[in-house]
Amino acid sequence: MTPLEYAEKYRNLEVYVIPLDEAGSGDGPAMPAGAWKRTRVASYRLGDSAYRERFFDSVRKHIGKEGLAVMVKTTDGTTSTAIFLTRDEVWQHFRHPFVGKGTPEQVQLAIQLTYRFYKTGAVFSDLDRFTAASFLGLDCNGFAGNYIQRGHGTSAGLWSKPGNYADPGPNSSMSTLMRLPGNQVLAAMDEILAGTQDIYILAMCDPSSGLITERNKTTTVEGKEETSHGHIMLTEPGTVEAAGSEIKVKVVESTGGKGLVDSEYRILKAAKARDRPKEGIFRVFRGSKGEEMSVKIARLA
Repeated sequence: MTPLEYAEKYRNLEVYVIPLDEAGSGDGPAMPAGAWKRTRVASYRLGDSAYRERFFDSVRKHIGKEGLAVMVKTTDGTTSTAIFLTRDEVWQHFRHPFVGKGTPEQVQLAIQLTYRFYKTGAVFSDLDRFTAASFLGLDCNGFAGNYIQRGHGTSAGLWSKPGNYADPGPNSSMSTLMRLPGNQVLAAMDEILAGTQDIYILAMCDPSSGLITERNKTTTVEGKEETSHGHIMLTEPGTVEAAGSEIKVKVVESTGGKGLVDSEYRILKAAKARDRPKEGIFRVFRGSKGEEMSVKIARLA
């Protein structure tokens, strides 16, 4: 599965929606009647949603001795039912879409259980309105890490076995994802190869030193605390194309102000990095934002 195909699992999401069940009459291992609905989950979600615990409070009371059944469409298109026996088991899936780290299956689970048990307001009257309201979504390494773990197959496993805190995954640092075993961090433009199915990881870095900028890293500069916001992106295989002295490539990312998008990037030039002389600092023009950025680039193993 390519990064763009994996992004479509969020942007063209099927959810089994069950009508509001305030009495909890459907609690237990049986799946109550519902209907598959298609929606788009592509909002940028950085940090905790204020509604996460409120929504889960309405769910937890219905997780009894026999557990609670959920049904999702897996990324390979299979319909899968799972029974979670404890509140913690449900929480380990429900929580992550509300902090930008959920898999497509976890996003489905969070929507399904919220619609089933939360006494809904006006925003719930239309599923597309709810999913566009950024209650849940993805941050940059939420998408990239989930793809590497689940879509690219680095860490195979059932969807019902959460791997959100395992490396590589959606909570991995930019540096961890860049320097996975087998990855090749590039030094020069001619190492970015056209006509291949290679996937490249781009990670925002300092334009002078080449140090990768980690997400929400707080440092003290001249007595003042400053927070840096890193970024990580994936290229779509088969899209590298020479354009004179530059290189064009399609990039898939979840980015602030845009959400989960794909766009054409131009790789403009490369210079040697001070922190690691055998690696390059690449200057890119981002089609998604219409601006330039300095990045490290690695070929994904």
